[in-house]
Amino acid sequence: MKGSFDWVFSYGVIQHFSTDDAKKALRSIGHAMRPGAVALIQMPNARGLRNTYHRIGNRRPREFDVRYWTLEDLAREFDRFVGATTIEVDNSLDSVFSRRTLT
Repeated sequence: MKGSFDWVFSYGVIQHFSTDDAKKALRSIGHAMRPGAVALIQMPNARGLRNTYHRIGNRRPREFDVRYWTLEDLAREFDRFVGATTIEVDNSLDSVFSRRTLT
């Protein structure tokens, strides 16, 4: 599967993984992409207004809960596991879209 995919798309999936499992998924995505491939991955914006409201209780995530990532954390982990990344924020959805094109 190494270098087999031109596109990788994930919307609303990785946000439910534990931090360790999310990093494993990102590593797998980076591994599976061929040169010139594009990854488009949506994650919730920890600092978005709606997501801040949801996190007010400050409880730890359980099982299938959403794990919120800061933009800095997302950029660092995507750069580390997938490669240099462009982060786009959609404030209407409190979402972060990470786009990576390997060359």
